[in-house]
Amino acid sequence: MPEPIRHNQIEEYLWTVLTRGGLDLVDAPRIDQLIDHLTKHKAAADAPATAPMQATPDQLEVDTYERDALKALLHDESWRRLLEDDAVRKLETFLDVQVRVHRSGQGKDAPGTVPQGSIPNNLSSHIGRSGLKLEHVPALFNHEYEQRKAELFENPRLSEEERGRNVFLLLQDYAAVLDRAGGGPGVAEARRKLLEVFFTKPHAPIHGAQDPDDDLLSSAWEVVWGTDPEKPQSSFTVDKTKQWSSYMSYNGDFLEVAKAIDDYLKADGKPAKVHLHEKRSPLNWIVREATGNYKPSSTFDEQRAISSTGVDFAIKLLANERQIGERQLDPTVDLKVDFYAWNEFVALDKQRGERLVPIHDETKEELKVEAELYSAENWRPIFKDAAGNPVDRSKVTCVIKDARGNVKGDGAATGSYSASWWGLCDRNAQLGLITLKYGFPKPQKNVTLEVGDKAFPFTSEQIIKIVGRRLTEIFPRHTQAGNRFDDEPDQIHLKNGTVLQGKIKSTIDFYQPDTYRTGDLMVVAPTDKDALVGTLMFKGEGGAERELDCAEITELRRQPQSGASAATGGEATDIVKLKDGTELRGALVSKVSFAQAKRETDGTLLLANTDGTTLRGEVKLTTTRGEEKRVALSEISYLVREDEQEILADEALAYIIRNQGIFCADSWTGSSVANGTRTIEEINRWKSGDDDKPSWVPSSLDSLKGTKGPVKDKDKLYFFSLGDKGGSYYGGLKFWFEVDKNGTPVNLGLISGQWDFLWGMEGEPDWDAPSTLNPEMPKDLPLRLYVNSIAEPEKHAAVLPKNWKSYLIAPPPAGADPTPTTPTPPPA
Repeated sequence: MPEPIRHNQIEEYLWTVLTRGGLDLVDAPRIDQLIDHLTKHKAAADAPATAPMQATPDQLEVDTYERDALKALLHDESWRRLLEDDAVRKLETFLDVQVRVHRSGQGKDAPGTVPQGSIPNNLSSHIGRSGLKLEHVPALFNHEYEQRKAELFENPRLSEEERGRNVFLLLQDYAAVLDRAGGGPGVAEARRKLLEVFFTKPHAPIHGAQDPDDDLLSSAWEVVWGTDPEKPQSSFTVDKTKQWSSYMSYNGDFLEVAKAIDDYLKADGKPAKVHLHEKRSPLNWIVREATGNYKPSSTFDEQRAISSTGVDFAIKLLANERQIGERQLDPTVDLKVDFYAWNEFVALDKQRGERLVPIHDETKEELKVEAELYSAENWRPIFKDAAGNPVDRSKVTCVIKDARGNVKGDGAATGSYSASWWGLCDRNAQLGLITLKYGFPKPQKNVTLEVGDKAFPFTSEQIIKIVGRRLTEIFPRHTQAGNRFDDEPDQIHLKNGTVLQGKIKSTIDFYQPDTYRTGDLMVVAPTDKDALVGTLMFKGEGGAERELDCAEITELRRQPQSGASAATGGEATDIVKLKDGTELRGALVSKVSFAQAKRETDGTLLLANTDGTTLRGEVKLTTTRGEEKRVALSEISYLVREDEQEILADEALAYIIRNQGIFCADSWTGSSVANGTRTIEEINRWKSGDDDKPSWVPSSLDSLKGTKGPVKDKDKLYFFSLGDKGGSYYGGLKFWFEVDKNGTPVNLGLISGQWDFLWGMEGEPDWDAPSTLNPEMPKDLPLRLYVNSIAEPEKHAAVLPKNWKSYLIAPPPAGADPTPTTPTPPPA
């Protein structure tokens, strides 16, 4: 998670103490901690952000400056995204800053108004068989329609209502296939295409374009996206008291618990490797070794490759790794390793012929490596040059070479990767969702397991950690709405087949009516009918270069003996006129075709930038390797960019309704992830013509621009607000749809809120599911501890396996003292 700028002591305290350097999201108890801290300490307006707040035991209050700083946390999106929903409510209540919004467009129940049923012997059951996949659903729907239209869908002997009913029932059959598939980008794309194909049929609007529950969502849209077309589903009951957490991280919080588990397993005669797996580095995948759950540092540093990552790079220097036997690396040994370059980790795969090669920092000579087995328990690498002279480790940098001998990284060990936030936020968010949605009770009691005459006590705190991990493993069905932003490089596809990757620096508008989207990738082509015109580089009379937007140029003039002399400091021969009246004299550095120019009497070529002869320039790109390139639009076939500000409006709305307002979300739109449990209790809706639209709806609808560019029909605009009951202004999501004549969204725009993607777990718990976070953990141990640590487990049988009673520990005999005592030693 990128570090936000800290302007004051309160923001510094929130970041370093409450988020633990960005590793955690802040919940309501931590807001209580913050408020308590402020009542006992004072933050000064003129103090540096990193200065500690001064203790003031005689003045227990939060003063005006501090209250204003707390309000700023709610208004600043970089801080607001670090707050859980309950934390926002806690701050709003404390500051008394809740803002009410209108509750309009709640809709109405309309049972019995939408045809329900199925077309007999329909082909949707073939999906998943005979090579047919989910992406084939729209095509198969269309195929079946064509095959049976004379009988069912366009039969003149049937009334129009019957024909419309039949095609609507066929839509339900195919939508059910997608509904069972859950979520994800592929399913979302199939839903949109199925809806598009459906409305190409002549009688589809009869039932599909209706909105009987008045929730501004057409019946066909709701069927395809898996919501109920007869119920507006505008309000959800969320009991937040059910939620509890078990802190999971890569910071070693589970290591001591793992040792206690191993002690019990060893006594029980079972493999005891839980701690061994736990202490392995999660970065071990870099060297193709088994990963674990412990990172020793919050920064992965190439200068301290072993100690900062926990990865044993040293053993990978050896051609024969077995020669060291069971010996462990000398704990004082560290290495400089080039494992991170160009914002990416560089992996080593010895099975593919890749090698980790030590290079002398000064001579750049490849060094030899020997394993010094200096004790029965330890070894260390020794480096020598070609003459056999030892080389100190401090003068050695290890690089990864591929099978051809090419260095895979940048050849240096100067990089680092900040991982203070790097952990298991997805597991923590998932546990919050599971406990909130399914009502798993929190472990309360200590439990002692016995093996023979030995007792192994586990505290409730330890059991919370063990069970919390396990609950995130027992739900096999994972669903998702939207696409994670991965910071994929932009692509420029040239007409000759070449593909350039990097970051497009020119201003390119990807939100256009002709933009093609697949997932969160946007594709635009520089055709004559769009706004892609690029830029031109121009060198002025003084020799300074300037980049000019072609859209701002009205005309170019090229005088006789043009261009080259000015580019080398001679007489200016090119003249550029801009829309603001500015006239620039110099030479075009970019190549421009004057084939369409008008020749004046003195030989000057005049190229007017008009609709008939649109001036097209170049696109500037910084490649993934840092090279600067300029590419003429005339040479480009199309451009691709991942959408960082992805609009999840339709997909998110459907997902939240399907999950009754309980879900997880990534609060960062950037490539980093900050997962948290989220809730929505209320959905409000307005039409563009409503008189009671809230203040957040723009007064000028002409200014709205969405994924398909500017709004075309203001009368077809719908506005939605998703948040908690009571109309809290902060958090949630506010967006708009522009719909077509059938009520299908054709343009989407986000007004406020920031979610990258939504996800969650669905279905029933499977306690036999494998242990994934630590495969060495026996599957039955967390369950045994759990059923004995909760009160009245029979009340929670719905979330326990059928044989849960077999895991209960028999209570001690009546009258026996359940408290273990220390035997009294015999007298001397």
